[in-house]
Amino acid sequence: MSYIASFYLVKASQAEELVSLAELIPAQKKFLGIFPKKVVDTKTKFWDFVANHVSELNEYEYSGFAFVELFALFPDVTAISKSSLGIRIAKAMDSTYLSFTEHEAQEALSALGSEPPGDAKIRAYFEEDDRGYDASDWVIPVQEAWSTLKEWLHQVHGNEIGLLSVG
Repeated sequence: MSYIASFYLVKASQAEELVSLAELIPAQKKFLGIFPKKVVDTKTKFWDFVANHVSELNEYEYSGFAFVELFALFPDVTAISKSSLGIRIAKAMDSTYLSFTEHEAQEALSALGSEPPGDAKIRAYFEEDDRGYDASDWVIPVQEAWSTLKEWLHQVHGNEIGLLSVG
């Protein structure tokens, strides 16, 4: 199973519609007896809306799990994401979504600092987590996740909300 990371720029004026479409998705999981209840394919509507109204920035080329590791190294970044867009979509989609207003994006950039986590910091984190055997495989993906997230956060301006999907 692949785990990806993507970043979208959502106009604040369209955020509520995006959330509404995401909240319709669980309705597809309802069953009547042994046969699925006939419902409109709301998942397709959600992704069609994303394709037609939301700007997707370049996709991260490594496993999205590197973002999970990055957030363990920089826990303040997830705490900064308080915009309801990410919280509501995460709940509806049962996946990880973080959203950043322009102000939150600037705070997250500050929390990430000016230098990527060094090899020693990443290796120490993995050692502390009893996964030292795995550390060398994750150094470059975690550093790339740091660079990519910074690049994405720099793109959030004005009436846009940055939406990070990791899952």
